[in-house]
Amino acid sequence: MESARKDEQESTTRSESPTLTPFALEDVADGKYRTDLQRILLRFQEKYVVENKDGSKTFVGVSNDEAQNSFIARIIDMLDDQVVGETSFGYFGPGTRPSIMSTYTANEHLKQGFGRRRAVIANEICKKRTGMNLHSSMARRPAADAFWQRLVEQNLAQVTIDTTGKKIYSML
Repeated sequence: MESARKDEQESTTRSESPTLTPFALEDVADGKYRTDLQRILLRFQEKYVVENKDGSKTFVGVSNDEAQNSFIARIIDMLDDQVVGETSFGYFGPGTRPSIMSTYTANEHLKQGFGRRRAVIANEICKKRTGMNLHSSMARRPAADAFWQRLVEQNLAQVTIDTTGKKIYSML
């Protein structure tokens, strides 16, 4: 996983979607951001920030468990010094797939691309660390299904049906 971290720092992720811009994960300097944000990120071994062209910032925290070959991460979007959304995701070792644990976007910022951008960043982290794409949670609300369906329509995700007939979404 250490080599994956190095790869993330050295390369810019490129998106095939015309609505998404390339991004790079830059290390976060301790003490540079709001105290409450620093407390959240303090829990993580690795801390990054993406400076977005729309003026917002996307913060990423990742903690690794080398013994279990797993990681857990959190992405926080901020605009005008206010949190507008968060996504938590992880990979829990061999035999599992990376998946979203929870995601939230403030009502006044829905359908502005924040959730999509967090999903794309999370997916790139998952691909670099595990070689697998990010998957939806198995326990989704109807709003989450609608979000994933929009990603499918934008050619950013795909849907498959498991043996029980339940839809499973995954990023491309």
